[in-house]
This record gives sequence, C-alpha cells and structure tokens, in this order.
Amino acid sequence: MVVRATVLFREELRPGQGYNDRPLEQAKRVPGVKDAFLTIGRFDGAVLIEGRDYHECSVAALKINQIPGIRATETMFEVAS
Repeated sequence: MVVRATVLFREELRPGQGYNDRPLEQAKRVPGVKDAFLTIGRFDGAVLIEGRDYHECSVAALKINQIPGIRATETMFEVAS
C-alpha cells in the first residue's frame, strides 16, 4: 500500500541565505519526497511525499518540519475516495 501526503510550509527567510540553503531545496533531499514547489498564498511551499505506510510518511513530514528556516507546517494525508 502506498500512502501519500502533502506538507504545506511557511518559510522564514534568513540573512545571507543562498538559494541552495532554502528550505525548499533541503526538503527535496528528504527520503520519500516526490516533488516540492513554491506556492503563492498562505503557505510558501508544498512538498509531496510517499511512503509504504503512515509512519514512513510521518517521519518524512517531521524531517521537513525540522529543516532550519521552516517556521510552520501543515500535513494532509490522502484518503481513499
């Protein structure tokens, strides 16, 4: 079974922060991340993750939340329709 989730995040810009140091680029390197992109609106970006189970997705979401420069996240798990 494949479990999918979307992690929305708010970014906190830091002085002297280079492009490769941005939270988005760091999030792309987290195991389980399938895509990540910037957004316009209440959140600064979105990260799509996949895992074998909810635990695996939760671990990836927690790693994203701990990236320096990310000040808030909201995780939404996909549900079967």
